[in-house]
Parts: sequence; structure tokens; C-alpha cells
Amino acid sequence: MKKFLAIALSAICVFSLAACSETAATTTAATEAATETVTTAATEAAATAAEAVGTFDIDAINDIVANLDISVPSVLGTVSKLADYKGLEITTVEPTKITEDKALEYISQYILPNFTEEVDVVENGDTANIDYEGKKDGVAFQGGTAQGYDLEIGSGSFIDGFEEGLIGTKKGETVDLNLTFPENYGNTELAGQAVVFTVTVNSISRQRELSDDIAAAIDESCKTAQDVIDLTIENLQKEADLTARQELYYNAVEKVLENSEVEAAAEAIQYTTNNFVKNYAASAELYGIDLGTLLMYYGTSYEDFVDSYSEYSVDSVKQRIVLQEIAKLENLEITDEARLAFAESYGYDLETIKEIVDTEVFDQLVLEDMANKFIVDNAKVTYQKSEE
Repeated sequence: MKKFLAIALSAICVFSLAACSETAATTTAATEAATETVTTAATEAAATAAEAVGTFDIDAINDIVANLDISVPSVLGTVSKLADYKGLEITTVEPTKITEDKALEYISQYILPNFTEEVDVVENGDTANIDYEGKKDGVAFQGGTAQGYDLEIGSGSFIDGFEEGLIGTKKGETVDLNLTFPENYGNTELAGQAVVFTVTVNSISRQRELSDDIAAAIDESCKTAQDVIDLTIENLQKEADLTARQELYYNAVEKVLENSEVEAAAEAIQYTTNNFVKNYAASAELYGIDLGTLLMYYGTSYEDFVDSYSEYSVDSVKQRIVLQEIAKLENLEITDEARLAFAESYGYDLETIKEIVDTEVFDQLVLEDMANKFIVDNAKVTYQKSEE
């Protein structure tokens, strides 16, 4: 858990300014569920992706990542002209209001999939572990056979009739499904053709409903289903408030940058990019995959991956330069209160931060946050309703 916090906080330290309008904090449950889905899909697409990009030297990519220089740069850059940062008119979104319906949707999508029970008969929404073999004119066709495949019934993952044909099937039962591939199917040899799938249902799991029985298993502080709902509302509201704050701060510093003249130092840009790559790779490793393999899955070269964040890194550095200049002009000084407020806004305590983040780096970030807050406190802010 500490490793996950270290990666997350390190990412915040590098990208909290430029990334604020693009990302929101997520709970561990959501991250794990999303990552599992992405990794599964990526694994299935690996062969196709590898063919599309040619030969991938995975080891070479991982060696590059391992040796990236993340020494703190001696200088961020220079400001030749700083725009007026007082009395700005800023438009931003107001925090999303988290309702019980939103919380229940989140629980159903991200939490309850981790709580299943074995059942004997397939129903819509169940996950059936199956072996199947597809035949055309009595001959098995390529890509039509698999063993131990987990299929969510009703997901639409297979051709029409396949999933529907398994509803009512019992555990251990084998059925023949007489189906027809759609006319526009990608494989022209199968498009519009009649086939037979022989399917054996190995096991059936069903997502449990939210109840008092599993409340404590979801979170030890919860005794009832309503406790889970209330805790989810609280956590999601914190995330929504943080996202709105990040959006506001991003818009504020970008407003200053629009009319400022700032030069970002090359070493600072490289440092920011290298940190992003390192954090991305470390996050992937938490789920058992290295960056080289992940890039292969998605058919993206290391160079393109890095290039996609080059402009982002420049913007991030320029923001930091402007904020540090404002902090200097306004004689802002870091206090323990400011440190604590910043840490708590991201859901951390100071003791945790001291264990995993360099104190000087953290203080720089706190000072920049104070400067951003100064801009906002001295601005006219107009709030718009967020899109839901």
C-alpha cells in the first residue's frame, strides 16, 4: 500500500498543476477494477498489436526507463514578462454533487464485481467460465475455440445468440448453439455463415447485491449497506471537490500564462517527462506488467509515448515558473498549516508524505499551491454547472 501511495504522491508532485483539468483522484477499488479490465483487453489484443508495430524490444524499453535521470533540475526557467495576476476573471466548473444514485452506480460498477457467489444456472448478468468450439460445415474454424473463458452474459462480447443461448444452462452442461455470423463480420470467410458452437459451462459466478452481510468486507468501518453507501458518497464527494479545485487552479495559472513570456529550461522539461514515464511504469508494475510490454499491447512505440507528453511537460514547467515568481513577489512563506492543508486536500497525512517524498520537493509544491490560491483569492470566479 505504501508503494502505491508513493507513486501516486510522486505523480501529484510532478503533474498536479498541468494535469488537474484532465484527471481525478480515484479509489483503489476503482483503479484495480479499471486496470484489470484494461489489462485483460490488452492481453487479448497483444498479438494483433505486436504485428501492427513490428518487433518490440521490450527489454530495451525497460532498460531506458530504469536509467532515466530524475535528478531535480537546478533551474526551471525564466520569466521575461509576468502578466497581471490580480483581479482576473476566471470561469470554472462547480463541484459535482454526489447523490445516492451516483454512489450506487459506482458501487455496482467498481466494488460489487469483487464480491461474487457460485451458482448452478446461468442468468443474464452472470459470468460463465466456458470451453467452446465453433465449427462451420463440421470443421473447426480458426479463432473459434477457447478453454476456460470468462464470459459476462449480456455483455454483447460474442455474436448475437451466443450469450442468450447460454441462459438457463446448468453448471457442467454442454450445449450446441446454432448461430449465424453477421453479414458485416470482419472475417469474410465467416460473414453471414451458419456455424455451430459447442459450449461447456464449467462454472457460474454471480455478482452479489449490496447488503448488510458484505458491508464489513467492503470496508471494516461499515456495518450496514447504508454505511457503505454513505461512505461512498463521502469519498466520491471529496474526489469531486478536489477535481473542481484542480480545475479552478489550472484555469487560474493558465490565465496568467496566456499573457506572460516564460522560457522553460530543457533540463526541467526532461525531468518532468522522465518523472511521468517513471510513475507510469511503476503504476503498471503494481499490476504485474512492465511498461515495454504495455506499450506493445497498445501498439505504441516508446518514442511516440514520450512525445505525446512533451507539450504537457512544457506547460507544467511554465506553470511552476509562474507560480514560483508570484510566490516570490508576494513574499509567500510556507507554514505547517499550509503543508497540512495541501496534504489533506489529496487525502494524505504529513507523516506519510515525510516517509515517501523529499521534503524540499514537497515544500516547493506547497509554495506553488499557495501562489495558485493567491491568484484565485484575488480573482472574480464564475462557476458553471458541471456536465454529468
